[in-house]
Amino acid sequence: MKFAVPGGRLSDALKVVASATEAKSTIPILANVLIVADSDGLHVTGTDLDVRLQTKVADADVQQSGRTTVALSSLRTLVSKLPKDAMVTATADGATIQVASGKSRYKLNTLPADDFPDMEGIEDKGVVKLDADGFTHLFDRIAFAISTEETRYYLNGIYVHERAGKLYGVATDGHKLALAGWTLDGTWPQGVIVPTKAIKAATAAFPKGCEIATNGQRISFRAGDVVLMSKLIDGTFPDYMRFIPQASDDNTVIRVDRETFGSAIARLRSIMSERGSAVKMEVDDSIRGSVRGPEGDEGSEEIQGEIVRLGKEETTVGLNSRYLDLVLGSITTELVDLEYANAGAPVRLTPVGPGAEYLAIVMPMRV
Repeated sequence: MKFAVPGGRLSDALKVVASATEAKSTIPILANVLIVADSDGLHVTGTDLDVRLQTKVADADVQQSGRTTVALSSLRTLVSKLPKDAMVTATADGATIQVASGKSRYKLNTLPADDFPDMEGIEDKGVVKLDADGFTHLFDRIAFAISTEETRYYLNGIYVHERAGKLYGVATDGHKLALAGWTLDGTWPQGVIVPTKAIKAATAAFPKGCEIATNGQRISFRAGDVVLMSKLIDGTFPDYMRFIPQASDDNTVIRVDRETFGSAIARLRSIMSERGSAVKMEVDDSIRGSVRGPEGDEGSEEIQGEIVRLGKEETTVGLNSRYLDLVLGSITTELVDLEYANAGAPVRLTPVGPGAEYLAIVMPMRV
């Protein structure tokens, strides 16, 4: 195998596949990238057995076809130290690959390409197109609610499904929930749970959006010459609709400025020993937030906002300040509505104004 390519192009390709490579794996070849040079060009692939990410290296001159694998960290570090416009020539023969650029000559150890794990392609049963805004809305804005508890593995990702002509993403850890809906451009055959690692890798690899396809066992993300494939979480996502409180004329509803409210919560959190401590929200003729620190410190804020409606039950509620911070950081509108029935009921947060469908649920805390 022999090819020549601008160093900057090779560096870009290695950066793309890095998120799917397992640098500290006990299986040595998972720390390597697969390099394939053929009549179709030069391709680089990384995998950790669950996620596989492949990209084509632009402006590559393939002089001799072949396949090999080389440690990502070694090759990426070496190429990054070269001038971006410098030509890099690589020749693989036997157990090594020789990398040359200008007067620089390096020899790196390789492992057989036949030992590199393969992930079969999927027969698409549904394909959806998402632009950058759609991808961000469905994945990035709700990822904060994904559970990290391994015993509840079916919550370790985002549940992507079709409902009423829209594509929805839902994530929850039992304490908070986030839901986002986007216009369905294509077909989606069934609900699937996309694991966290695939979401993170896809977010890095597809900043301008992509096509998403699934066959129920795997999911693929594709844009241009970049293809990401991932296993799905084999489990049943809970019936999340049961946990979403319905709007009611009997509920308390307050409308706040997102940035102003977020700043007030941040100040209250500053005197707490734990970032997740409860903020007591009181609503009567005004909106107030207060906290009590572990050493007897106290803080209170009068929250600027509108009392849209006072509920028929108790209007005081305790909320996790860290969860509030995460939700407010995921909402893009200027105004946010908070709605709840009583002190023991979930709190529903929704953006105010035009835009794609979105809501978040935060469970209350005792105060």
